[in-house]
Amino acid sequence: MSRPRGVRGEARRATITGPCVREAMERAVRHLAEHEELINALNVFPVPDGDTGTNMVLTVQSAVDGLRELGDASLGKTLEVMASRALLGARGNSGVILAQYLVGLSQGVDSHRASWQTWAEALARATDEAYRAVAEPKEGTILTLMRAVAEEAKRLQGKPLPAAALALLSRANEALAQTQEMLPELAEAGVVDSGGLGYLFALRGFVEQVVGETEMAEPLRALLEENRERMEAYTAARREPAPDAPALRDTPSTRFCLQFILQGEDLPLGEIRERLSRETASVVVVGGPTMAHVHVHTNDPDSALGIGATYGEVGRVKLDDIHRQYHDFVFGTKGEVTGPVALIAVVNGEGLAEIARGLGATEVIVADKMNPAVGELLEAIGRVPQAQVVILPNNENGILVAQHAAQLSEKEVRVVPTKTIPQGLAALLAAEGDLASTVAKMEGAMGRVRTGEVTTSIRRTNLNGLPIEAGEYLAIWDSSPMSTGKTPEEALLRSLPQVLGQESLLTLFYGREVTNAQAMGLADAIRGQFPNLEVQIYYGGQPYHHYIVALE
Repeated sequence: MSRPRGVRGEARRATITGPCVREAMERAVRHLAEHEELINALNVFPVPDGDTGTNMVLTVQSAVDGLRELGDASLGKTLEVMASRALLGARGNSGVILAQYLVGLSQGVDSHRASWQTWAEALARATDEAYRAVAEPKEGTILTLMRAVAEEAKRLQGKPLPAAALALLSRANEALAQTQEMLPELAEAGVVDSGGLGYLFALRGFVEQVVGETEMAEPLRALLEENRERMEAYTAARREPAPDAPALRDTPSTRFCLQFILQGEDLPLGEIRERLSRETASVVVVGGPTMAHVHVHTNDPDSALGIGATYGEVGRVKLDDIHRQYHDFVFGTKGEVTGPVALIAVVNGEGLAEIARGLGATEVIVADKMNPAVGELLEAIGRVPQAQVVILPNNENGILVAQHAAQLSEKEVRVVPTKTIPQGLAALLAAEGDLASTVAKMEGAMGRVRTGEVTTSIRRTNLNGLPIEAGEYLAIWDSSPMSTGKTPEEALLRSLPQVLGQESLLTLFYGREVTNAQAMGLADAIRGQFPNLEVQIYYGGQPYHHYIVALE
């Protein structure tokens, strides 16, 4: 057996170091990625949306990226960076819980290395933090495995490090098998908890770093194979339900999975958790006094974001459609909405694309200049399974092209003539019903939002009586130039008194060249100048506009 880095000789085998943890996390993300689809397939609780494996991979990968940038460092610094990066990159219920677990692990460990006793105390603290993060903690989940491992670590004090690490993995195997009987949802499906399985694979990375390459124990291998077979039978039964059962009889009661980063001073995490629990489900609030990661399931994302905004700055918002994810998971489809109408949206930024998908877009075309060709639109129409399609061009110059594609398609295609990104997103949020109803609701919604854009003038000119110098920043509202400034923020702030009426919500989508700190500073300035206006921030990633603004 080869001896891994971070464990050299008996003295090093008795302690845990920064390099040991860094390589353990790299092994953990490899194991999670290798088994991502299996973990996704077992995703039954709290909602069967088939993304637990993906979320855990992304969360741990975020931590690993931070550690690679750090290089060799003390154990305390390694744990600190690992926790902060996991917290920023956390995805989904299990990912957010895991991030808080890593935060707990980092607290109180500030030395170059740790003995097993110190590590056992850190595991206990990490488990307490994970339980505290969840508004309504449930046994039979990832929490159960965390607690079992912490209790076993305490019991094993005095044992050689390699033997103790292997014993932790064995105890986690046992706890995972027990989850199947702890939750009715898991018992019905006959499977173990998916988040717990992800934790087990992450723990395996730590054990391998301590003792060298390990094979999965035979009982675990048999358990996974049995779970794989049971899950295939379970999802097959859901795809072909009894004749008298509706096709989506178990559709989750909440529509959206909402996550965001909250930054402020002395954030009262318990109070935030309690307030969100009154209106939302699956509440997880993790972090510290100046930054928190919030995860909820809700039917009213704006209300949940509003609660967050009362405590600090809201940013890095991620919104996923749970009903769509559930449909994909149960029926084995990807990118298919639950209704009969497919929605195709054109955007020009990776952040905008993610937002559009989260709001229910079946197919998203990302084009920097917002001008996909007729052939690209026809290909997108062909990729969606529905016979009825709505196209949102989100650009005035793209409307005729979209209409031409609609005429050429064999499917029934309608074009909702959205001229801007905010109009398109508002239309997506309103989509509901059959084709005629969807189009009518979308057209109504797009007319209730105003659009602002901040760009850079490439030449000296005069537009509508507004003198503009080359290189100045220009704020445009609904295609009309309004104001200029030496910075994008100044240009937008100068324009707001000219356009604000009875609107109550302003949403900023910041572009590729704008930092999160710039966008948050602009939001602060807007709130200070217009205290009755709610301001939200999203990363759009668009190339040509520093900011795209929706005013409602």
